[in-house]
Amino acid sequence: MGLIDKIQNRGNQPVVADSSHLIELNKRETEFILQTIRNSQFKGEDVEVLYNLVLKVQKLYIYHNSIK
Repeated sequence: MGLIDKIQNRGNQPVVADSSHLIELNKRETEFILQTIRNSQFKGEDVEVLYNLVLKVQKLYIYHNSIK
């Protein structure tokens, strides 16, 4: 089962944040993710998941720029 299958099968179940499972990304890593997404092609069925991911990463990017 691939990652997309796991996401689609999960439905709209709430995600419980546990600090032991959170990852931290520095500004360079955040920029890399956004640039990689920008240079990639996605299927129409992935657009909603991609949109939500970009929002989260973009908020992290804005945060890193605000704490210069």
